[in-house]
Amino acid sequence: TKYKYQVEADIAPFRGILLGLFFVTVGFEIDVRLIASNLPVVASIVAGILGIKTAILTILSLGFGLSKSTAIRTGLILSQGGEFAFVAFGLARSLGILSPATTKMLLTSVSLTMALTPFLDEMGGKLAKKIEEGSDFTHYMGQDRDASEITEDDGFVVVVGYGVVGKVVCDLLDYKFIKYIGMEKNPQKAIQARNKGLPVFFGDVGRPEVCEAFKIGKAKAVIVTIAEKEEATRAVIALRRLYPDKQIFARAKDADHAKRLQSTLDVAAMVPILPEDNLLLTLPFG
Repeated sequence: TKYKYQVEADIAPFRGILLGLFFVTVGFEIDVRLIASNLPVVASIVAGILGIKTAILTILSLGFGLSKSTAIRTGLILSQGGEFAFVAFGLARSLGILSPATTKMLLTSVSLTMALTPFLDEMGGKLAKKIEEGSDFTHYMGQDRDASEITEDDGFVVVVGYGVVGKVVCDLLDYKFIKYIGMEKNPQKAIQARNKGLPVFFGDVGRPEVCEAFKIGKAKAVIVTIAEKEEATRAVIALRRLYPDKQIFARAKDADHAKRLQSTLDVAAMVPILPEDNLLLTLPFG
């Protein structure tokens, strides 16, 4: 409704207080003496929860088409016990299904899995990076499963150039849940982006065989974000020659460059308002 933003602003302080209160109660459930006296049992329960949930979530993630590195990281991040365990175990205790001692041990174990979440996130990031770095070079050239899944559909967007402005454009597309393929001529930038799990690949749109391999003809639109004037013009000319009817948006160096691109190549050209080294371009969206 039109009152959405005001309501969100009004309840935001209470949301923070209640969230803090919840985590305080989670902390109260951790019994240090219980852990010390039953360390093997508690460790087994914690390892079992984390291991089983990680395995199930990783398999499901792979089934839904995520890459191996992303699936493993997803499984680790979501492997902790949930707050529903406090409700379920509390209800089981009140109904006499679980004894107070067993309930306390289970609640302590679940609380420990929650406390381990930051470490699991960090470990998942390192594992994902190692897996990405261990992939062969086809992983960086768009010849793997990630690229083929995106290019099978007609609704994806191609972003040419992965500099500061290119990253902003890709972030915006991610924010709007629009599939995209990033193409970067600099192999170092492409490798760094791929190692982070992003769909950015090494390739030069000036070569027709590369455009064919990435199925740019099926793309909804092409966005050229290259900073160098000559390189941007070269990329736009090559794209327009191959795809006369394709919707192309291009970054221009200045107003004169934008006017030439619009009049001669029939592209939507624009000059960035902020310079590439402006700190505002590094701020996250959302």
